[in-house]
Amino acid sequence: MSTNDPDKKILDIVENTVSEPYVSWLKNNILPAISIRTVDTSASVGIKSKFGGIPALRKESQWPVNRDGTPLWFLAEIHTTEIPEGQISSLFPKGILLFFYDYEYIDAQVVFFEEDTVRVTAPLAKKVTNYPLNILPIWQREATVKLFHQAPISFEEIKTLPLYNSLHFAKIHKEYPDALRPSFSIRNPQYLEGILRHGTSTSGHQILGYYRGIQSESLESHLQNERVRHPEELSIAEIESYLQWKLLLTINTEEDIGFVWGDHGKLHFFIHYQDLLNHDFTNVKVYFDTT
Repeated sequence: MSTNDPDKKILDIVENTVSEPYVSWLKNNILPAISIRTVDTSASVGIKSKFGGIPALRKESQWPVNRDGTPLWFLAEIHTTEIPEGQISSLFPKGILLFFYDYEYIDAQVVFFEEDTVRVTAPLAKKVTNYPLNILPIWQREATVKLFHQAPISFEEIKTLPLYNSLHFAKIHKEYPDALRPSFSIRNPQYLEGILRHGTSTSGHQILGYYRGIQSESLESHLQNERVRHPEELSIAEIESYLQWKLLLTINTEEDIGFVWGDHGKLHFFIHYQDLLNHDFTNVKVYFDTT
């Protein structure tokens, strides 16, 4: 490994800031992720993935709506063949993932198409700006569809560590109750906390890996419609059950696009690990995370 190798950088941070058993666990659980960045239109030739704009729905498909029939907000279109080859890309089928957000009920729908079967929706007439009625079925055409500014996006693999107050650390605390907690054994607490909180990505948009929470670092425990409990109240089995929920996508606040989630917040989309392995995106959950 070179001195500029991101794997070595994270390993050095772990080895120089925490003691056992945390060193061994962290070294074995560094997770790859994909950082997403918006790209200037002039440099986006050949890029299909994007935030905002009009999704590549099949012409026969209906725009997703919530339980009241209100059209959802379209946020992102990810062409999985554009994700850098590696451990992350191997988890996704080849095709297009469309992310829709239900702002009324804080819910989500993710639509997947195999790319060779997609019939891209015709461009809208110039006079139609925020109301793409020609891509809605007739019975929905009185509904307003909110559109965000379109921005091409690119992908870069990064490495991530879990946050100290995440369920991952809570599980280690329970497995090794007599071990010194990192808060007492780290040699450079400010540096480690900065790395654990901000990771190696500066955009805040991310696919897979460990999420970066704002109000809570145990968001997985909020996804099963159960009473939210402090990690200290949970058993190891309960923590392991919650941790089957994996981050699928984080969309950060980006005002130029129109993405404003509360006070500089984030939207975290989660998927159950078994669903990810089965390429089943019908039960994705979303968490609205803001200060």
